Amino acid sequence: MALLHSSESDYYCWLISARSWMGSDYGETEEGGTQQMRSRFLTFFALILVGLLLTSESYAQSDEDVLDAAGSGNVGMVRTLLGLHANPNAADSLGYSALMYAAQLGFTDVVGALAEGGADVNAVSSEGWTALLLTALQGQAETATELLALGADPNATFGGGFTALMVAAARGHAEVAEALVAGGLPIDAKLSDGRTALMAAAEGGHVEVVRTLIEHGADVNMRANGGGTAATSAIRNGHVEVQKVLGEAGAIFSAGLENMPSNPVCPNPAWPESMWEAEIEGQVVVEFIVDREGESEDSTVTLISSPHPDLVEAALEMFRGCVFDPGNVDGTPVRVRLRQGLSLGG
Repeated sequence: MALLHSSESDYYCWLISARSWMGSDYGETEEGGTQQMRSRFLTFFALILVGLLLTSESYAQSDEDVLDAAGSGNVGMVRTLLGLHANPNAADSLGYSALMYAAQLGFTDVVGALAEGGADVNAVSSEGWTALLLTALQGQAETATELLALGADPNATFGGGFTALMVAAARGHAEVAEALVAGGLPIDAKLSDGRTALMAAAEGGHVEVVRTLIEHGADVNMRANGGGTAATSAIRNGHVEVQKVLGEAGAIFSAGLENMPSNPVCPNPAWPESMWEAEIEGQVVVEFIVDREGESEDSTVTLISSPHPDLVEAALEMFRGCVFDPGNVDGTPVRVRLRQGLSLGG
């Protein structure tokens, strides 16, 4: 038989005593007995009311008991309190629930017990945090996996669109990132400004998170609204190891790379006769990507501007044939986007 909460036990003691007292002699006369009976009924119900008040006061305090038990990882106490009908969604003044307390501290068994007892795994605090987001913040991979299995919303966001994966990436929690991606979180989800989890990891210099996200298919060349990529984030913050990992995965670098492609060797352009006759002057500008071997990637050679349409094909063909010393990050060859001009005339 389950043990009674102290206040619940007190209440039943009140009730038993009252019922026992009600069963005593009511008096010898009919009139006297009726009066005594009425008086004792009123007293009996007063005792019941007192007992209920005592019990309700205790249960009002039991939310704090549940929070304390969850926050200390005491799964046995949590189960006992739930067995006594304590509130599984007990929360503090900011809306942080007992389940959130347990989740952020990695008490996976407590999270499971609370969820089994009816706790909402998707509850949101007044500050916008869910249990899953808190596990990402604090690096609790096992608990994150459990929450997803229990139905936690993988698309819940905080502070302008940060998913749990973005939070884990920004904090450098590779194991959590692995668990979240395995649990179905969208890997290339974007903030309102276009940034992704990979960009957040690159900006923070979190090499292992970058590797994890790339292994699971993150787009290394996705652009934010301002045109930035994970590579530009890594360059801007001086994270050389991250740049190398991105480079090995095919990330495209551009301005800001310390060692850009150099020493180009290009075929002579086959200008049409009309160019000489028309004495065309100016500059043909072309953009293209130099691969990790130093060769122009044919499909990327694109015209930016030309002083005359007859010059376009010859200029594009010339740049398709160029070979460079490849750009590199600390000796690791990387793909680089170049913009080159070819001048004509005087």
